[in-house]
Amino acid sequence: MNDSWASTPRNGGPVSGGHSADKTKIAIVGAGVAGLCTAKVLKQFGFDVVVYDRTPDVGGVWSVTRRYPGVMTQNNKGTYAFSDYPMPRWYPEWPTGAQVQRYLAGYVEFFGLESYLRLGTEVTSMLQDENTGRWSVSTRNVATGHAEDAWYDHVVIANGIFSDPFIPSYPGVAEFEEVGGRLCAASDFHDLDEAAGKHVLVVGYGKSACDVAEALSEVSATMTVVAREVTWKMPRKLGNMLNYKYILLTRLSEGLFEHIEQRGFGRFLTGPGRFVRDGMLGFIQRIVRRQLSLDRVGLVPEVPSSGLFATR
Repeated sequence: MNDSWASTPRNGGPVSGGHSADKTKIAIVGAGVAGLCTAKVLKQFGFDVVVYDRTPDVGGVWSVTRRYPGVMTQNNKGTYAFSDYPMPRWYPEWPTGAQVQRYLAGYVEFFGLESYLRLGTEVTSMLQDENTGRWSVSTRNVATGHAEDAWYDHVVIANGIFSDPFIPSYPGVAEFEEVGGRLCAASDFHDLDEAAGKHVLVVGYGKSACDVAEALSEVSATMTVVAREVTWKMPRKLGNMLNYKYILLTRLSEGLFEHIEQRGFGRFLTGPGRFVRDGMLGFIQRIVRRQLSLDRVGLVPEVPSSGLFATR
């Protein structure tokens, strides 16, 4: 293992390998963060695990097959790292998508999960036996088309809420594509050269839209963003000096935003002390508006700054 992945796990070390017919068999669908964590923990408890993913690598949304230009973490690396497997010390504060994928691949190697992965394998159907409760799982090798069936005692679905991109049904798409236009989701766009010198329209104002729009603006002839509403964006460093994590990623900042069950000081901040909360967020809002020139470019959101959620 490369020493750059420096840190000994606090749970006692790598997972041991091997499959056994006597163990409870569990299939995990998805080799992203949730799937890998589930596999590692279940292996440590002695279960026989198989992880399926149709992509050729681990990482889920960080897979090379879904990694669009400009993608990087939204928060600092500390919030993306596992407690028992820190990110490399030399990683930047906001790692790129490629770095996150390499980190997850290192997690697999360190905990000895390679032999339990079935990458490039798509789960095509699952059927539960009414009498035994066991699951028949049918899979297909993406490259060869080879199909297999296997039985499992349990199935864990870990393919995430963003497993399938959504593209609205726009009128005129056929005509647009006939003259050489291309319509695709951000996760299906991988090469900036394809947009070099062209006119590009990005629909949406979420993280992926802003990431890819920023990258595209460097090579495209024109780059336009269209969105139904504008949301607040948080600069990575307030005033180009203070890392925003010290302001919005603390126990105190949790209390600034309303939860279903507000507790402690947070109950005061969203109740009788709301004026304190509004004042703090209003101060941050003024800094953001000035730093990002939101008034000049017409991107001031209609909602108050309690809607801050994305970093730029």
